[in-house]
Amino acid sequence: MDGRVAYTFSSAVLCKNVYVHGGEGDLVLDDNYFDLLPGIPKTVLLKAGAAPDVEQIRLTSLADVTPGHPSAEER
Repeated sequence: MDGRVAYTFSSAVLCKNVYVHGGEGDLVLDDNYFDLLPGIPKTVLLKAGAAPDVEQIRLTSLADVTPGHPSAEER
């Protein structure tokens, strides 16, 4: 993958409009704002910049802005 860093995410439930962020600055990924389908892994590639520590990666989804629903990180 020519030096790029790959991140793979998965979920047991549907996560709508997932946004990946974290680290010191914005991550430039080959795909962001995607739906994470139950049981289907999604891999995105970091296109530019330094790769943040995996502990700094955060996911935000539509559920995070919808009252009463668990966040993407809780899923």
